[in-house]
Amino acid sequence: MVKHVQRRNLLCGVVFAAGVIGFGAGVAMLQHAATAQETMVEAPIFEVDPLWPKPLPNEALLAT
Repeated sequence: MVKHVQRRNLLCGVVFAAGVIGFGAGVAMLQHAATAQETMVEAPIFEVDPLWPKPLPNEALLAT
C-alpha cells in the first residue's frame, strides 16, 4: 500500500512539473508573438469629411 502511495505522489509531482513547464512555455510563446505584432503596420486612421453630404446638383430634392 505504501508503494502505491509513493507511486501516486511521484506521478502527481511529475504531472504538476510538466504542467508548470508547459504553462511557462505557452506564456513565453504568447509574449514573443505579442512583441512581434508590435512591429506590424497599423490600420489607417480615417478622418471625417465636414462637407459631406455634398449638395445635390441643380437644387434637386430627394423624395421621402
